[in-house]
Amino acid sequence: MIKEVAHTVLYRKYRPERFEDVVGQETVINLVESAVKSGKPAHAYLFTGGRGLGKTTVARIFAKELNTKPTDIYEIDAASKRGIDDIRELREHVRGTPMESKYKVYIIDEVHMLTKEAFNALLKTLEEPPAHAIFILATTEFDKVPDTIKSRTQMLQFKHPTQEILELYITDIAKKELIKITKEAVSLLAQLADKSYRDACGRLEEANIHSADGEINADIIANSFGVPNSVLINKLLEAIVLSNAESASSAIGTNGFANINHELLLNMLLMRIRSLHMLRHKMIKLDEVEKTFGKDEANFLNELANNKDNKLNSAIIIKLLDALVMVKRSPVKSLPLELAISDILG
Repeated sequence: MIKEVAHTVLYRKYRPERFEDVVGQETVINLVESAVKSGKPAHAYLFTGGRGLGKTTVARIFAKELNTKPTDIYEIDAASKRGIDDIRELREHVRGTPMESKYKVYIIDEVHMLTKEAFNALLKTLEEPPAHAIFILATTEFDKVPDTIKSRTQMLQFKHPTQEILELYITDIAKKELIKITKEAVSLLAQLADKSYRDACGRLEEANIHSADGEINADIIANSFGVPNSVLINKLLEAIVLSNAESASSAIGTNGFANINHELLLNMLLMRIRSLHMLRHKMIKLDEVEKTFGKDEANFLNELANNKDNKLNSAIIIKLLDALVMVKRSPVKSLPLELAISDILG
């Protein structure tokens, strides 16, 4: 049974409208708030970070907090407006005075998509900007932005949320939407979100559509996204860490093993193996692992790390990393992991 849903997309519905509503970007917010309070904002900013972290949202709030009216805020998508002629048009527009505000604010999203010639044209404006112009450049690919542009901006790095922050974010939205969801399902959705607030909302919304009885549980997540459950993952961990052939056989023989998302499975395995390896060598505290995986899973990893039969080493980890690379192009998605485990077991 699929529930009919007719409402605003959750990420847009809960898009922050004030600095205090922004989650997980305290350093960025402190800096832009200071600029607002001082009345002396920089003429150009470069917001950098992954997808769905709030770069455009913070840019809009920043412009609003500078008392810039909507008529003086201009958003440009550099993915489609990326040529020299587009930037020349922008340069002409910048020269004009604001219509209703002290500043004209230009938010250029995906700025790394500009052509070389367009960047050169933009550089001239950034070198000698009008006093009334503020540029906020946003990018998911910092390395593709020329150094000449970077050097003329104030760079602000948006952080990826931790597992714990994403779980709180999902739980809060679910509560506001009166969505019933188990703690385990929240944890799985947070892992599926790929460290993105926007993706977290999208995954929650999709899971809610597929929930038949109104409650989202681990089975709903597994059926919706092909997510391996904790029982399967822990069997594989035992097989890998303890060289346990019985656990390997049980895991690989699980019904539907070949049809799950093996790229996600390898990512989830490697995240746990990293924590397990660090626990074993006292490089991380247990409470940090709890923040990522929850208390029960952290305790399981800790027990495995301290097991006298623990055979985990760098060579095993490299085999799994190789399998992750191979799974992206393998016609049989389960094969890279199966081969890696076979190799580990000898």
